[in-house]
Amino acid sequence: MPQTSVHIGSLDSLPSTASAGLIFLQNLLLALDSLEPATDSLGTLVAADAPFIINGQTVGTLAKVTEMFKMRSKKLSKFHHNVRKAWDIAHDDSSLPRRTVMYESTSVTVFKDDPEQLNVHVDEFNIVELELRPQTKSETTQYRVVELKTFMDQQPVREQAMKLAP
Repeated sequence: MPQTSVHIGSLDSLPSTASAGLIFLQNLLLALDSLEPATDSLGTLVAADAPFIINGQTVGTLAKVTEMFKMRSKKLSKFHHNVRKAWDIAHDDSSLPRRTVMYESTSVTVFKDDPEQLNVHVDEFNIVELELRPQTKSETTQYRVVELKTFMDQQPVREQAMKLAP
């Protein structure tokens, strides 16, 4: 029977005794939300061939998404996820330890070119599939993302980008 852990509230309030999947999520969001690609640690957290899927459409794997994040860092002054609720499901039905981490959040986007620095809010639901990965002595991350799905209405961000377009 799978074991499930639930966290309600910001990941800033996540206890150090939280499940492995919830702690992984905290680290993953730090990397995903970073606007500094040079300090990006996604390569240690995400398998190179892991698909990033938004609203049922694959947008690419790590290499393509990393390029998209570099473009994002040029256009945005702020980006982060405010997590409201997260679930970590540890699967024990496989020879390879797996976890499914799901979370409800609101992403907050602020464009550099916006003189008002308006916070654009987008509600999201995300499903992150994790698998145990081989470790070296210098690595502390046990898991890696093998699939990331996001469900959201991108329209508020698109509308704000269009308002700011020359």
